[in-house]
Amino acid sequence: MKGSIDVSKLTIEPFVTYAVACGTLLARAHSQSENAAMIAGYLGSSGAFDHAVVGWSLAYADQSQADFVLLTAAYSELSA
Repeated sequence: MKGSIDVSKLTIEPFVTYAVACGTLLARAHSQSENAAMIAGYLGSSGAFDHAVVGWSLAYADQSQADFVLLTAAYSELSA
């Protein structure tokens, strides 16, 4: 059975549940890799990698938002 979810229609609570499920499945898939032990050893047990990914993600989100603002402004100028 295959399906999809229109995440744009989710409220915050179901969206968070969906995001956690996706992350869990992705982590589980990677943990089944033949390289799981090597990856775990490389990442270590500190939160440094987690913090680095969060920092990168927030910066990427900020850049995406800034790009969207520029895009909509450019579109508005062309549409006027």
